[in-house]
Amino acid sequence: MKTIILFFSLLIASSSSFAQNNESRINGLIRMAAESKFARNMALQSLMNTRCRTYFNYFDALACQEAVGQMMAHLDIDMIVPQTKSMWRPSAFVFAAFKNDFLEILNTPKTANFLQAANQQLSQFMGNPNHSANLWSLAVSHYGSKLKAAQVMATLFQDTSNQRLHIGYLYLSKDLRKSQTFQTNQELLERLLDTVTMILDYRPDDYQAIFYPKELKEELNRNIYHFYVPLYLSMKLKQQRYTDKIAVMAPFMMTISYEFITYGKGADNLFSDPLIITKQGTLKDIFGGYCGANYGVFSNNFSRNFEEMKFLFSRSTNLAISELFRYY
Repeated sequence: MKTIILFFSLLIASSSSFAQNNESRINGLIRMAAESKFARNMALQSLMNTRCRTYFNYFDALACQEAVGQMMAHLDIDMIVPQTKSMWRPSAFVFAAFKNDFLEILNTPKTANFLQAANQQLSQFMGNPNHSANLWSLAVSHYGSKLKAAQVMATLFQDTSNQRLHIGYLYLSKDLRKSQTFQTNQELLERLLDTVTMILDYRPDDYQAIFYPKELKEELNRNIYHFYVPLYLSMKLKQQRYTDKIAVMAPFMMTISYEFITYGKGADNLFSDPLIITKQGTLKDIFGGYCGANYGVFSNNFSRNFEEMKFLFSRSTNLAISELFRYY
């Protein structure tokens, strides 16, 4: 999700030499691009398509690029740019992914039951560590469908950082007509995100057991959206009858596009990737995205080994990705 902010940040950084003389005009062009859904989607899709062509053979790359196009439709990203005449930066705007899903979920009375149960379960855990709590199991039980549970987890927890950009979107959007149900659910969601942050900050050893499927024993990243967004997208692509490999591949291209670009400086890695990856945090994010995309297609029946993946990326980025998809 953060790829959007990253992309326009890099546009500004790469334009800095021109901006010294034409700062206002450059700023206006970037703002226009940020406000255009077509421009945003085209730019993001181009970044992911480049990775499809880089790491896969001709026919897989074609299928990957087609799936990325479908995935962009599912992502359904909307952005709000502050209405000001002064200079602005990407950190100033807010956005929501899965926009229509997000608004529909908040407008649904049944959502309150899930959010209340989640709040209660996590609060009981905070008071008593022996109390059992698992948000994924709760979502599956509540909605009776792994696909619906994945949609809810990816949508409501798309930003668990302190920024909570999707919540900011709700406050700044002038077009939203908030029913009483919507307002109640928004309040419950904000309260739940507060509790999630407390657990992540004060009970870091417990977040794995609480926020991820119980059968996944690997230590995944505390940023749970790295797992649930690819999980939901891979399930949607599989539902559209893409092959297992392509349904996993397309969401993973989203993950590595962000992680590879942020691994560099400025616009260095927009369309060319680092030769090796050694930073633990970056590798954990990549591993989380890989596990999420695979879990959406194969449930727990897929091969993964963080230490092996870490070693491969320390040798060669190209080698690592080839090995990750060797046996599909």
